Amino acid sequence: MIVDDYVVLWSPHQRYFHVETVGEMLEKNLAIFQRGERADYIVLGFERTQSAADAVVERLKPIRDAIEEGVQPVDAPNERPSSPV
Repeated sequence: MIVDDYVVLWSPHQRYFHVETVGEMLEKNLAIFQRGERADYIVLGFERTQSAADAVVERLKPIRDAIEEGVQPVDAPNERPSSPV
């Protein structure tokens, strides 16, 4: 079931990646909506396992670091996570 899959999230304000299940994300998003708040995290991809989601984060960290340094990474993968948004 999709709620048991994992989602790779990025917080632009915190400059932080986060991995959790789709179900956890949906519960949090609903609570944020009900409180009339804003969410900071954006979805970067979906994976079937936490280890696959963690691997996506590891592939994205050098890209994040290059962007923060003002350098466009030349070896940035053109591929998206296996289940792109």
